[in-house]
Amino acid sequence: MPTNNDLERRKFLALTASFLGGTLAGRGADAKAAGVVSLKDAHIGTLEIDLRIMNQYEVQPQEVQDFYTASRKAMTGSDPEGEVAKVCQKFNRRKLGGPMLGDPSSTGVSVWMHLPQADLVKIVVSSKEGGFLKSYQSGGKARIHSLRCEGLSPDTAYEYQVQGSDGGVLGKGSFLTVPEHLSEKPFNIAFGTCYHKVGMYRPELMKLVRERGNRAMLVLGDSAVDGRKDDYGLINADYLLRNLSPSWRNMTANVPVSATWDDHDYWGNDTSGKLTNRKKPIDVDGLRQSWQSQWNNPERGEDREGIYFQTKIGPVHYIALDTRSCRVNEERGKLNCFLGEAQMNWLKQQIKESTSSCILISGGTMWSDNISDGKDSWGTWDTEGREEIFQVIDAKKDSLVLLMSGDRHGARGIAIPRPKGGKIHELEVAGMGGVPGPGAFGKDRDQQLFGYPGGTWAFGELTFSKESDELQVVFRLVDENGKELETISLKR
Repeated sequence: MPTNNDLERRKFLALTASFLGGTLAGRGADAKAAGVVSLKDAHIGTLEIDLRIMNQYEVQPQEVQDFYTASRKAMTGSDPEGEVAKVCQKFNRRKLGGPMLGDPSSTGVSVWMHLPQADLVKIVVSSKEGGFLKSYQSGGKARIHSLRCEGLSPDTAYEYQVQGSDGGVLGKGSFLTVPEHLSEKPFNIAFGTCYHKVGMYRPELMKLVRERGNRAMLVLGDSAVDGRKDDYGLINADYLLRNLSPSWRNMTANVPVSATWDDHDYWGNDTSGKLTNRKKPIDVDGLRQSWQSQWNNPERGEDREGIYFQTKIGPVHYIALDTRSCRVNEERGKLNCFLGEAQMNWLKQQIKESTSSCILISGGTMWSDNISDGKDSWGTWDTEGREEIFQVIDAKKDSLVLLMSGDRHGARGIAIPRPKGGKIHELEVAGMGGVPGPGAFGKDRDQQLFGYPGGTWAFGELTFSKESDELQVVFRLVDENGKELETISLKR
């Protein structure tokens, strides 16, 4: 737990971040080109503001800035694909994004690439210790590829290279497959939320995610796209801004990433379902298709009314929810209005049928009501449905079920009380962008394991192992300096 001095320091830094626009003074003062960018400005997202985001921690080469500027203009024009291809040719750029790893398992990984024109790609994978070399060829030409590389060994280090149809190298990286079973040898999974674009160019956290050997990074909402509604040109420009970040590229080429959305990367502030806050229709299908194309998530090809998915990260069962697009606005306050009936039934089935000793369930917004009184989340939408889910979790006696969330900036751990002295743990780590937000603690401090206010830079990390045939899970909260602010052992 943080000391009083630690909390006072965090409170001061949070106030400083609020004044400076969500960037801690110590790092932001080093930015030579543009200075810090406020969360308010990031929401506005003009070309000038997005170039400031690009340059606020390290000035990017002029060629990169010019390429982004020209591509953004092309993406928002009348012939986006054709004009973007011309821009890429002019700047001698063979890709718009990638490689980005995703969907890790004990025997494989997926590699995502975004090309300016339809082409074939080939992935060449080799083991770092030698003795393994295998190629994976795309089935046809496309602009966006997610190519599955299977037949690998568990808990093994690999290197890979992405090649175009002419044999030219489009990118490369390395990764570690996850173990097939729990053992005394631990492995890590990182998670966090709320980059809000402003955090996409800060290097420390993403570098630490990689250096600490995490086998996956789970991004839980409000990340690359910020309040673009259904302006697909600007949505794609925000993804390009993400893809041009050296820190993002280095992490995602070497650590598999998956993502769910929250309000800002769905449509805009506190927006959900099929209607805007002004009761105007939302192009839900188009937004879902755009999302699926720009992330390398598991089950990308599943025909679902939503972007939710489930996967096995080795022995860990990960369930990612869509807490935005499936809401039924006109049924607010009624059963199933938050996730929709189909997703609710799917979630309950996933929990009941899971054979994993540890289940992670993520959503973009808070599960509990301790912070901000459940604002725009379960507590003001579907308390009956939430209780049904909690009862299914209570009955899962052979598994440790952990809830992960975001939206409320900062970082908090909540022990949600259950009957007969039981608890369900919620880990809310919304510090990937260090942006302003609520205070460290909510109305009931007794429920909180820890609390850090908005303005905190941090990611969460879960370590899994097995000792004497017992599951061991340790949560750590890691700040931008690599300091472990919290270390908590979690039990069934």
